[in-house]
Amino acid sequence: MKALNKTIASIVTFVALFASAQLAFAQMATTEIRFSEAEGSVTKNVLNPIPTNYAEIANKIVYPRELRETQIEGKVIVEVTVNEKGQAAQYKVVHSPGQLLSSACLEHVDELTFEPALLAGKATSKVVYVPFRFRLTGE
Repeated sequence: MKALNKTIASIVTFVALFASAQLAFAQMATTEIRFSEAEGSVTKNVLNPIPTNYAEIANKIVYPRELRETQIEGKVIVEVTVNEKGQAAQYKVVHSPGQLLSSACLEHVDELTFEPALLAGKATSKVVYVPFRFRLTGE
């Protein structure tokens, strides 16, 4: 009974490790600035799309109730093709500790928005990998 009460009292939440995710995005969002002396112009290239609403979407994703007893934790990595408008045009899970965790992410991935990649100053389609971490916490 004590174990049951502890289970009922446990608050199970999805935890997006924002500092870790922001660091990962900062590392992958390489920007280069090119100056053309001959043309007297500056071109900005953003080599990878940058998510603009990651925290908001991560907060919408919940740890599936069906998995509470299994205590599965881990990271789901979603491969997202970001179009020129900064929208998630295509996406698929490329790593996951379980199908239910994958499904929880896929319910909201299409809501992600991005600053699109830029090549020669023009928006371009590009693939980016977005991590979501699932962790059980209890009180």
